[in-house]
Order: sequence, then structure tokens, then C-alpha cells
Amino acid sequence: MRRLTRSTRLLAGRMCVSGPRSFPRSLSGISRRSFSLVELVLVLAIISTLALIAAPRYANALSRYRVDLAAQRVIADLSLAQAQAKATSNSWTVSFNDAADTYTFFDGTTFASATQKTAVDLTEPPYHASIASPDFDGDAQVIFDGYGVADSGGTVIVRSGGFRKLITLDGATSKIVVAAKEVEL
Repeated sequence: MRRLTRSTRLLAGRMCVSGPRSFPRSLSGISRRSFSLVELVLVLAIISTLALIAAPRYANALSRYRVDLAAQRVIADLSLAQAQAKATSNSWTVSFNDAADTYTFFDGTTFASATQKTAVDLTEPPYHASIASPDFDGDAQVIFDGYGVADSGGTVIVRSGGFRKLITLDGATSKIVVAAKEVEL
């Protein structure tokens, strides 16, 4: 270990004394900067204001997405039942249950005798939607014959949040369409 001389000890002692000249030059150029409490509170206020503005828009966008997704699912399943009826030359039925927000589609005209059954629950993710007013000439089901022709035309409304979509099955052409705009219930 190296021994300190008297002059080295005095120099080291001066460097420890507080004051502007006590630090070596390499450390005196560093400036420490931080944010004040007022600046932090201001930034948090701006962020929370933006979040309050964005939250309702996000909720509306999510509801619109869910109703569009649920409507597309109903249309796809109606089209699938129609296509299966044509492909198998057998009747296929789509039956809506608005109380449970579900629908089933199956081969044949009665659920008990069906060999292929599919149930769809629109309250489950990703839909979180409900079914309102299924009406196919006074019935809550539509039957596609072996040619893919519907026994009756009708409508079903799918809703999520404040948004609703009207799905229409044309009885004459068996064409399935969704209304371009949301409908009032």
C-alpha cells in the first residue's frame, strides 16, 4: 500500500471540504435535473383527461364491433344451413331462442330426430350480444328444404350495447341480408 505524504493528505482533505471548489473538475460539470411535483401532477391530469375522453369512444367501438360480429355469425350460420340443405338434399332448420340468446341449426325438421346439431350462444365471448324479436312468419325458426329454399321469410335482430343489426331473410329468394344501418328496437 502506498503511503501518503503530508501534501497528499492535505490535498485529499481539501477535496472533502464542501463547497463549489471541493469537487474535482470532472464532477462539477454534471447537473442533476428532476421534475417538480407540479409538473408530475400536470402530466397526470392531462393523461387522465385523455383517458376520460377515450373511454366512452372505446366502449361504443367495442359494442359496434360485437354487434357486427354477432350479425355476421348469424348470417354465416343461416347460409351454412342453406348450403347443407342443398348439399344433402335434406331439410335443415335454424331455430332461435331469444329468451336464452341462443340459436341452433340442425338437419331435419325436428331437433329430437336430428343427427347433426350445432348450438350457438351469442352471450359468450367474443360476441356478448343478444337476440331480439326473431320472426319468420310468426315462428322463431326457419326451415330450408332440400333445394335450399326457406319455408318463410323473416327477420331477427342482434344487439349489443346500444347497437342493433337487423338480419332479413327474403322468403321469395331465400337471400340473407343485414341492414346497412343500426335499427331502433
